[in-house]
Amino acid sequence: MLAERPNPNPEPNPNPNPNPNPNPNPTPRYATMLAERLTQHNATAWLLNTGWVGGAKGKRCPLKYTRAIVDAIHSGEPVTLTLTLTLAP
Repeated sequence: MLAERPNPNPEPNPNPNPNPNPNPNPTPRYATMLAERLTQHNATAWLLNTGWVGGAKGKRCPLKYTRAIVDAIHSGEPVTLTLTLTLAP
C-alpha cells in the first residue's frame, strides 16, 4: 500500500475555528428556551447565589442569608427586591 504524499499547496481553511457552530456560546439560546417554558407553564424559577460575593477580596455568601432566601421562596411570600448600584467615577 502506498502512502499519500502531503499536498505541498493546501487550500487555506477560511474558518480557523474547527467548531461548525457559528455561535459557540449557546447560553442566549438556552436562556430563551427557559424563558419560553417558564411562561408556557406559568412557572417560577430562582437563581440563588450561594457562592462568592464582594469581588476579588470578598467572602462566601453567609449561610444565614442563603437560608433566609430559601425560606422566603418556600413560604411563597411576595418578593421585593431593592438594588443599589454605585458606579466608580
